Amino acid sequence: MSQATNNLASLSSNSNFRQNIVEESFKELGRRIERGAYYDKGRKDGKEEGKIEGKIEGEIEGLGLLLQVRFGELGLQLIPKIRTIQDLDKLNSLLPLAMNAQNIQELEHGLASFLSGKK
Repeated sequence: MSQATNNLASLSSNSNFRQNIVEESFKELGRRIERGAYYDKGRKDGKEEGKIEGKIEGEIEGLGLLLQVRFGELGLQLIPKIRTIQDLDKLNSLLPLAMNAQNIQELEHGLASFLSGKK
């Protein structure tokens, strides 16, 4: 044990050894801080994405209820097409179409135009 202590003492008096130990310690500390920062950013980004996804899902659910009330089962058959839209602003712009369409054909036509980018 005393031999190991003596070896460690002689190494600690070596300035290059001490410098290498300090540099490696700071590098490791930097890596840990960087990982923590990435973790925090990823967590924050994930929360924001989750909120947006929740709003999108809520908008789709609301449109589904409106279509079911207005057009019954035929209205619900349009939901798979509406689910392809993952942009909240675009989904919000569908609401007036769903509310004001005179019949299911007008709604289908408007939705097709919307999906093809004409609206």
